Amino acid sequence: MILTLFLINIFLAIGISYFSDRYPRFVQLSWIEQSFDIVRNYRPSLRIKAPIKTNLKFKRHFFTPSIRKRIYLNFALLELYMLMGAIHYPSGFKLTLLMIFAVYTLSIAWIDLDHQYIFDSMSISLMWIGLAINLHNTFSPITFAVTGAISGYLLLYTINALYHLFTKKEGLGLGDAKLMAAFGAWFGWQVIGPILLIAGILLLLTYIYYFLHPAKKTHSAIGFAPFLVIGAWVSLQPALFYSF
Repeated sequence: MILTLFLINIFLAIGISYFSDRYPRFVQLSWIEQSFDIVRNYRPSLRIKAPIKTNLKFKRHFFTPSIRKRIYLNFALLELYMLMGAIHYPSGFKLTLLMIFAVYTLSIAWIDLDHQYIFDSMSISLMWIGLAINLHNTFSPITFAVTGAISGYLLLYTINALYHLFTKKEGLGLGDAKLMAAFGAWFGWQVIGPILLIAGILLLLTYIYYFLHPAKKTHSAIGFAPFLVIGAWVSLQPALFYSF
């Protein structure tokens, strides 16, 4: 079983790195192509040419040093995560679901770290998967899962609304709220508090680090999804002991 997980995690680590690097670019280019189509259809007389095809934009080497580091880190994280899960679920359906959860959340974390954006196609589909698997109380009773999805979204939405009210700036995006809803849908409302506590502490420590080392900060904004994902991975482990 350990050898199987080892081999699977190698492929998953490469797949996560490839997906998180390519998917945002494909989506952004598709948005550009759609905008050109809209303008061209609205004003045919302008004779606007379509942009370069998407597949021509990706003729570049994938295994760069930075990508290789991500693959190694992804592999280490997946090994740790799945070995902890395998202790409680040596085989079967739940372990497979945990692998799906790990792949989704790692991909979301890397994309948000690079682009400060969480795609609805990922967070919302993760939420629906969580609600579907808990129809049979897989990780949480379905009532707890629905409550978790609603409370997770509303809590971060309220925090963002209050922050915008007092500062006139955007704090947390709705992508973070949808991601929290997905966590609640998977593991119930009980994990919402621990996830936010862990993520908040990590975010505070990060800001303190950048405050003390301003030269190391390369972006004005910091994606919150990586901290939420770490909080989810850490806080769901006790919940596994009481899974249904």
